[in-house]
Amino acid sequence: MNPDCERDVCQGAYDGSNRTQDEYCSRYCYLYVSEGLSKVPKPDSLGRRNMTMPSIEVHCETCGGAMMLEYSKVALGNRAFCGRECHYELKGRRKRAELFLTVLRVLRDHPRKIWNVRELASWIDNSIHRHTVTSASVSNMLRMMKSAVKKISPGVYQFRDEARGRPLINYIPKKR
Repeated sequence: MNPDCERDVCQGAYDGSNRTQDEYCSRYCYLYVSEGLSKVPKPDSLGRRNMTMPSIEVHCETCGGAMMLEYSKVALGNRAFCGRECHYELKGRRKRAELFLTVLRVLRDHPRKIWNVRELASWIDNSIHRHTVTSASVSNMLRMMKSAVKKISPGVYQFRDEARGRPLINYIPKKR
């Protein structure tokens, strides 16, 4: 939970399709806490120094270009793409490409670092209402993305450290 967040949903969790967190309303709030950020002064037209949440720079999941996460709107706090073109490039990559991206984002961004396939499928199925998944379907996806995930033991996976700084679209296989 972000102590500086004033949203009621940050007390629980934001119920959105782009969510990768349990304890935060957005990726913005997760990064705000994990990077140890604090409010910054922002002068207004009268010279008062109001405190505001800072913008956080992240990178587009498709092209790797820099973009800013904003606190002002929940949707801007969960951005994954710099624009529509990048989003359409992902959608054209393969059937259910957004689900592949969701699996990778949960493995990368969730505070829990090691996931059992059943627990990961259940978490995605219960928290992201757009996709219905089973442990078998998640396991098949993870097998196709070996360069991004490391198999710890049968059915247990972790996101590779060397894959953290790169756009996630690089790890989603293209359709045949």
